[in-house]
Amino acid sequence: MKARSGCKYAAYHEAGHAVLCHYLGRLAWVCMLVDQDPKRPPSYGGTLETRRDRCITDYGGVVAQAKYQRKGIEAALRTARESDDIRFINKEACEESSACLGRTADDIKAGWLARAREMVRQHWPAGEALAAALLARKKLNAYQVTEIIAKVTATAGR
Repeated sequence: MKARSGCKYAAYHEAGHAVLCHYLGRLAWVCMLVDQDPKRPPSYGGTLETRRDRCITDYGGVVAQAKYQRKGIEAALRTARESDDIRFINKEACEESSACLGRTADDIKAGWLARAREMVRQHWPAGEALAAALLARKKLNAYQVTEIIAKVTATAGR
């Protein structure tokens, strides 16, 4: 049962990333198979906008998993503090705060987290549908994610 719960947590976490990527226009694929993801590029460079979107998306995974687990966001962030997602967010917030007078890294992270929370809340039915699909298939390409989200959106619009 515990392993199955872990799979569900991972599915919701990855679905959170995928939904936010979709709505931010940056989705390529989503996978919940540990160590079987395609190699990511060694650098997450890009424009300030793409790096901010990545931070919002990284928070989206934690937010969606916490929502599924009915866990407070602060507890979820403490659990995730050593993850690659949170390390990237911390690095980007520090870099951005040093370039922005009057904005601390904590202020910047709070803004990204608020955006992620709102997007996950707004698109929760799509996240649930993607998590179910990930549990069944383990991996989805961008077309499959878009198709699932479109079906959920069409159903909600009726």
